[in-house]
Amino acid sequence: GVTANFVKEQFELMGMKTSLFPAVQDSFLYKRAQSNEIYVNRTKTLFDILCKNFEVVVAPIEALFSFLPSIKDFSSHVLKLQEGQNIAIEEIESKLVEAGYKKEELISENGQFSRRGEVLDVFPINEKHPFRIDFFDTEIETIKVFDVVTQKGTKEVKNIKICPYSDLFLTENEIAHLITQVN
Repeated sequence: GVTANFVKEQFELMGMKTSLFPAVQDSFLYKRAQSNEIYVNRTKTLFDILCKNFEVVVAPIEALFSFLPSIKDFSSHVLKLQEGQNIAIEEIESKLVEAGYKKEELISENGQFSRRGEVLDVFPINEKHPFRIDFFDTEIETIKVFDVVTQKGTKEVKNIKICPYSDLFLTENEIAHLITQVN
C-alpha cells in the first residue's frame, strides 16, 4: 500500500512545503518500544500547524485517532521570548520543565536547557541551533544563537519561539506528585 512517507515525498516533489504527522500506539506496551523521535516529530508538526509553517500535512489515519491537546493548551505552552522582555529566569525554567524539556549541566541536543547564574541556554526542538539568553535581573538583555561545541555565541536574534518538547503538559508539582505515587 501507499505509505504516508511516500505521499509526503510526492507533495515535496511538487515543490510544496510538507509536514508528516506520525502515528503512535497509545498503549503503555507500545510506548516503551517506540522512539522518542516520533513524539518529538508529532509535537514539532503541531507547532508547524500552529505557526502555519507548511502547505500540506500528511498523516496516516491512525494518527488522527490519538490524543491531541487543544489548540489553546498547546499554544499556551509555546514559549515566546524577546529582548527587553521582563520575565524571571525561574519562570522560564519552570515553563521549560512543564513543556517537557530536561535540565542539564551543559546542553548538547534538542529538548535540553541549562542555567548558569543569569545565563539560560536552551535548545528548542523546533530549531537547528541552541540559544543563549542573557539576563539583567528579570530583563532579557540578549538572545544569541550559539555553537554547542565551542559554547560561544554566534549571532544575535531579537526573539525566539520555543516549541514544547511534549504534548502532555505537567507542572513540576504534578511531576513530583506522580513520582511519590510511583515510589
